[in-house]
Formats: sequence, C-alpha cells, structure tokens
Amino acid sequence: MTPSHSVKMRKSFCIYRVWFMCLAIFVACTTFIACSDDDETAGNKTDISDAIEVTVLFSPNGFGDSGYNDYILYGMQRSYLELGYDFTYHVPDDVETGMEIYEAWRTDTLADGCKKSLFVFASSEYVEAFTNASRPTDDRKDILLFESTHAVEGAYTFYLGMYGIGYTIGALCHQQNTNYFTHAAVIAANQHDPIIKRAIDGLTDGFTEAGGTACDTYYLGNTATEGYNLVEEAYQLSAELEAKGYTYLFPVAGGSNLGVYRYSRETTINTIGMDGDMRAFSLFITYSLVKRIDLALEDFMEQWVNGTEIPQHQRFLYDSGYLEMAYEYSEYMEEEDLQRLAEIEQKAKEKELEYEDNMQ
Repeated sequence: MTPSHSVKMRKSFCIYRVWFMCLAIFVACTTFIACSDDDETAGNKTDISDAIEVTVLFSPNGFGDSGYNDYILYGMQRSYLELGYDFTYHVPDDVETGMEIYEAWRTDTLADGCKKSLFVFASSEYVEAFTNASRPTDDRKDILLFESTHAVEGAYTFYLGMYGIGYTIGALCHQQNTNYFTHAAVIAANQHDPIIKRAIDGLTDGFTEAGGTACDTYYLGNTATEGYNLVEEAYQLSAELEAKGYTYLFPVAGGSNLGVYRYSRETTINTIGMDGDMRAFSLFITYSLVKRIDLALEDFMEQWVNGTEIPQHQRFLYDSGYLEMAYEYSEYMEEEDLQRLAEIEQKAKEKELEYEDNMQ
C-alpha cells in the first residue's frame, strides 16, 4: 500500500470468511480507496481520481455472500485496475444509513479539478428510496441505480432479468428424477422486489411445466427492505418446508440464502445456488443461477469513463451474456442431454421475451 492510500473497514467486516479476508488483503495492496460509513475518505487522491470520482453503495451488510455483492466488488476491482480511477465503497447497516451516505455525496461540493463523479446504488433495495430522494444539482454528478425494472429520472438504470434462466433451472431440477423431485418450495426475501419476482416466476413455470406437481413460495419478510439477511430464519423455514414434504428448495433471498445452503449441507435436501456459483456450500446444490453483475458493471464503467453515450435504461435477459448456469457433471453430458438442454433454453428465452413484455 502506498503512503497516500489506506483501507478502512467497519468492525462488522470481521465476519468475513477466510477467502474473503484474502481478497481484502489483495484489495488493500492495490491502492483503491475504501472507507466505512463513519470515516472520511482516506488518503490523498491521485491525479486520475481527482478527475473522476466513483462511490459505490453496497446493500446493507452485503459483503461475504459469495454471490451478488462479492461479484460487484470483483467487477469494480477489475474496472479500477483497467481504467485507473480510485473508488470509495460503503456497506451500511440499513437502507436509511445508505441514503444518508447518498445525501452527503449529493450535497458535497466537488473539487475544481474533478471532471465528473458517479454514485452507484449497487442493490435493488435502494430503488424505492432513491425514487423519492432529491437529485444532485451539479451536472458533473451521475447516478447508476442497479436492478430497477423501469427508468428512473436522474439516473442510469439497468436490471438483469432472471425469468429465462430461472425457467431453465426449474425445468432441469424436475427432470433430474421425475419420480422424486415433484414438490418444490421457493424461499424468497419478500413479495415487493420485482427482480425476485422474475426469478420466482421463472423457477415456478419451469418446474411445473416440466411436470412438477407443485412449486409454492414462502416469504421471509413483509416489506421491500426485509428478508435479505435472515440466515437463521431461512434455515428454520427450510426445516419446516422439508417436514411438509417439499423435495426441492429454491432460495431467492439474498444473504438469507446461506441458511438454506447450510440446511441442505446438513440434511441432504436438494437446493439451488442463487446469484453466484454456490456449489462449494453444499454437495446438494445441483444448479446455480449466476448473475454476472460484475461484467455488466465493468461494461458500464468503461462506457461511462470514456464518455460513451449510454441508454438511460437497459434490460439484460438470458441471452445478454450476463446470466449463466453452473452445475455438476456438465462435462459428462451426452448428446441427448445437450439437445434437451438446448431445447429448454430456447423455450425459456422465447417465454422470457413474452413475460417481460407483459410485465411492462
């Protein structure tokens, strides 16, 4: 680490897994700026970061999930190394604290040498709060809002639709063993998140249209900001659902998914991974829905830094290259299996276009 840069982390960060601690050490050695909610930006900025400022607001308590939030960090790290700017990140305790961080950025006076500044809301949890917030008056300040399914005034927005890839995974989960995997349950954060709804609908349609008897949804939270960090509650709900006769669990609840993975590991019930390749968490994670939010972010940052014209609102579906599926034994698939997978994926993509048009 150079003398002019430092990395400051909140006390809550110490809950990270060992592998993430290794990442943090590497990050510290690479000289981008990190600060906590309570600390001012550390160190003196380079000439490049004097010209371009980037602030990233992660979801509350979101680090260390091996999925969505960590992928965002990877993407920002690679973008930083490629494009040469420094950035500041925050991991607040809740959405309200996150919006206070945004308000401080919005009202802060940029240095005379600063060409432009970007504030990234890196979670769907901020969509509602930002929609009702004030906008910056300095035209050098831009905003990127993740996972908004509609255009929002004063911000660039994009979302990764999960219906198509969810449909594919749902269908494959039933086809593994049609005599046993007939009852599936979705464990979701809440019923107010339109991104989660797309995943739920895709998984449900794929599973039932492939012949599954039932695919029912259970919610951990009641409001738009609840259900994402309830690991123990997700674990207990998993036990209750297995007792009811469900033979497959589909977690769609952010950080709460870790509770489902742990239950699967301890009891052998089958489940899927969400947002990243989660197979390391349990031998019974058969498929993982991987959202390459890191690639989407890198592509956006390259365009923004270079001054390329960017659409105010974009949607990225199954065929965008930002949505992948990870699964065991893929290298052993026979021609018949590959043909069946290709047919399911084609149907999923066609249904997704119709589904998204109806959702608008």
